[in-house]
Amino acid sequence: AFRGNSGLPLTGIRASIIKGFDSYMHYNLIVLHYGLNVLGDGTSGMQWYKAGMKRYVSYIRNSFPDASILIVSVSDKSRKNERGEMETSPEVPELVEIQRTVAREEGLAFWDLYGAMGGYNSMVRWVSEKPPLANKDFTHINHRGAEKIAAMLFTQFLNEYEKYIHKTAL
Repeated sequence: AFRGNSGLPLTGIRASIIKGFDSYMHYNLIVLHYGLNVLGDGTSGMQWYKAGMKRYVSYIRNSFPDASILIVSVSDKSRKNERGEMETSPEVPELVEIQRTVAREEGLAFWDLYGAMGGYNSMVRWVSEKPPLANKDFTHINHRGAEKIAAMLFTQFLNEYEKYIHKTAL
């Protein structure tokens, strides 16, 4: 984990250091979950992010040649609209689609966290839950929310594994 980072600057870490981690730990799965920090009021036209993410994926793939890669999309993030109400930042769905496209084009696994949370205005609902699943900044998921997301992702892994087992048994 590297909080407060778009993920893209990680390519600045020397490849020998990253490969050293892999030779010691023998990674099977790399989970990439970045992007929330590139979203800001008025951010749009994020093709620059797509190009950067493809370079990052290539760097990770070369550094961990035996590992599978999973891209987890950004979560929902809210901002105040012109009426002063919190709503999904308009850039969130665009970024999710960029991440989905990169995963598809690069042959990687993808999990749509934004969709799993409930899609549009899900962050507002997560903040309003009793007890809350996200912080009142309408951006960051709290510990309870993280546990819920972990359970959702784990369930997704199990479901996909069951499909795989069933398919290979035929």
